[in-house]
Amino acid sequence: MAGPQDEAEETQRALINAAMVASDVPCSDVWLRYFALGGALDDFDLDAFFAGLMSLPLAECNLVAEAVNELIAEQPPRPKAPHRNGPPLPPETCGRGDVLDELLRQWLFGTTS
Repeated sequence: MAGPQDEAEETQRALINAAMVASDVPCSDVWLRYFALGGALDDFDLDAFFAGLMSLPLAECNLVAEAVNELIAEQPPRPKAPHRNGPPLPPETCGRGDVLDELLRQWLFGTTS
């Protein structure tokens, strides 16, 4: 049975993998950055960690996460959905509308038009 630490590591591993996939960061780049940051594992051990075959101490897991985050931060910004300019909306569609105005008037003043 997995303990809380094992579950926390597995969650961190899954989120690291998800971030790498979503950002198209290859394992080889992660290992190079991880090693440059002072990581002690070789690339085979890191591959085993990513596959869930090997457990890592907390400090090493966090160093892997830092390597991934640095690589993601270096990527160019992703394209965003553009807005487009158009003609202004007609007045009847811009505000609350006649129905809401009438309901508000009735509620505030107890009157109808």
